[in-house]
Amino acid sequence: MGTKLIWRNMHGHSLGHENMQRKGGAYIQRVFSAYYQEEKDIGKVSVLTSLAAELGLDEMEFKQALETRRYQEALQKALHHAYYESGVRAVPTYIIGNQVLQGFHRTNTIPGTIFRGDHWGRKTPV
Repeated sequence: MGTKLIWRNMHGHSLGHENMQRKGGAYIQRVFSAYYQEEKDIGKVSVLTSLAAELGLDEMEFKQALETRRYQEALQKALHHAYYESGVRAVPTYIIGNQVLQGFHRTNTIPGTIFRGDHWGRKTPV
């Protein structure tokens, strides 16, 4: 593709939209599919609103939320919490008890961490 996935304008993270509570996972999947498989420019409000409309969200309300950055403060609080309070430094990050798994792991790492049972008393990265 020759491009990088960079959301400097944070439009792609507009998950504060009221209807996103029930459609958030589908919306994220659709945005990634649009970017990686269809080479759409997800930095454009028009593209994101079109994707939201495909999922049954109100296109005009969604567009207004993006353009006015209605949920910017909530997003900044969530990012602050993730980074400073929860220790999220990579995507994906899984927090299992007090164990933190960051980045990609072998398929047996997550169940192994859950069933090992020695992670409940400490918070350490794997």
